[in-house]
Amino acid sequence: MHTLRPASFWPRFRYTIRTILRALRSKILHGQEIKNLSRQLQKYWSRGFRIQASKLRNRAGPGLDVLADLLRRHLVPVTHAIQSEMRRL
Repeated sequence: MHTLRPASFWPRFRYTIRTILRALRSKILHGQEIKNLSRQLQKYWSRGFRIQASKLRNRAGPGLDVLADLLRRHLVPVTHAIQSEMRRL
């Protein structure tokens, strides 16, 4: 089975890229999750971000600079997968 999502979604994610980045930004800048999304889901994204940041720069507490670097490299910054490249059709 295949699922075709709009370009505003990362593969295997049910929320838009914008929503995920907004949640990450809130966590990085303010240290808290946004209120209208599941706390567990946001923690999953944060853990994935730490995994990707650790692979890229070996950092435990990554910031917005690391997030921007991952996005520039066309990597999915919140995935837990070993390979995090975005696939394009």
